[in-house]
Amino acid sequence: MSLQRNQAFEKLMDEQWIIEVKVEGLQYPFFIRSIDINILHKGIEHNTTDKRPSILAPLDNLLWDRTLIKDLFDFEYRWEVYKPVAERIYGYYVLP
Repeated sequence: MSLQRNQAFEKLMDEQWIIEVKVEGLQYPFFIRSIDINILHKGIEHNTTDKRPSILAPLDNLLWDRTLIKDLFDFEYRWEVYKPVAERIYGYYVLP
């Protein structure tokens, strides 16, 4: 499956549908749609450190790749509803 995925990414890059983006401190590349590159540059230019909290649903697709979330945000989240009581840190149902 990863061979097919990699070939698909290569094709999309060759056709200039996506651009490879490297994030400092991470070993693997990310990809962005070519039409969104200006949004990325605008976000970099307006680098703010807004510290307001945000609440995500426990099954939000942002949290699906737990390794990525740990690498990007130094945040480890597990929905504890499925963990044995003795292994829970925050409780039965906590929001990330």
